[in-house]
Amino acid sequence: MIKKYPFTIVYALLIGYLSVRSLHSIPLDVVSYGDKVAHFGVYALLGFLILWEHSRCYKLPPKTFGIVLLVVALYGLLWEFVQGSIPHRSFDWADALANASGGLAAVGLWVVFKRT
Repeated sequence: MIKKYPFTIVYALLIGYLSVRSLHSIPLDVVSYGDKVAHFGVYALLGFLILWEHSRCYKLPPKTFGIVLLVVALYGLLWEFVQGSIPHRSFDWADALANASGGLAAVGLWVVFKRT
């Protein structure tokens, strides 16, 4: 698995690391809802990485897209629950929704651009 998904694994570990760190020094409030935009982008990239690395080894039947979306959404939800148990972090349903939306965007864009 590590040989087939090296970038996805490293990136997922990076997400986990950043999810438990205090990120107050990053100016996400420069843009309205900057935090949500960041969550969306981070999890969209995770979805793209999973799809890209999976497509290098396997064909992508339609059910793969639902599985990728579910994996990205659940991974984002997992880290939101973890953050809820850390003193300097908090659980946020809006962040979880942004995470899942990023995964949905990745799958949607992949389907649109790979069919053309």
